[in-house]
Amino acid sequence: MDHLVPTSEGGSNNIHNHALSCARCNGDEKREKLWDTFLATKSQDVSTHKKCKEKIERWLSLAPSFLKNQEIVTETEEIIKEAIGNFEKSVNKMRVLREKSTYPKGQVTQNVINFAIQ
Repeated sequence: MDHLVPTSEGGSNNIHNHALSCARCNGDEKREKLWDTFLATKSQDVSTHKKCKEKIERWLSLAPSFLKNQEIVTETEEIIKEAIGNFEKSVNKMRVLREKSTYPKGQVTQNVINFAIQ
């Protein structure tokens, strides 16, 4: 999967901003190029380029309208990032509880406690 609009250029991680690509094209060749520029270099002829471009543009047009509002996309991504952080903190707390149940009382390692509060 490759970002059509790179995240460094304001593209989102939403499925509508992705297209199938091989690892070599995605990782080694396209890099941060815009998808249309890259497609032009990979297309063998103008007709193929036009057909592929139309398919990708149709795919992009399917994105819900709220995904086209960068402010909403950014806020959504921040909320998701916060939720993931909260989840990870909770998992770390559960690890401490597991360690407490594994070791005799008072012998929980400081490393485990430090890890959990990060």
